[in-house]
Amino acid sequence: MSKGGLTEDEKFIIALYEMTQQQADPEEPLDAYIVGQSIGMQTRRVDAISTQLMRTNFLKRQDKHFVYLTTNGVNLAKQLLENI
Repeated sequence: MSKGGLTEDEKFIIALYEMTQQQADPEEPLDAYIVGQSIGMQTRRVDAISTQLMRTNFLKRQDKHFVYLTTNGVNLAKQLLENI
């Protein structure tokens, strides 16, 4: 499966995971809008996807639009990256 075959949700999870891995502290929340912008996503779509991913326990929000992956989110990102 190529990255083109992924859903927007999956692309967002992977982008967030990859960005957190580049930080000194991988558990530090990131701006969801910057993550979305990195994959060409509009602000309103980032809000919708973030809400959906929080409901499914893949994402947690720390402050307004700063987010981080839950353990389930990290595991999903790793699975998706293995299948690309």
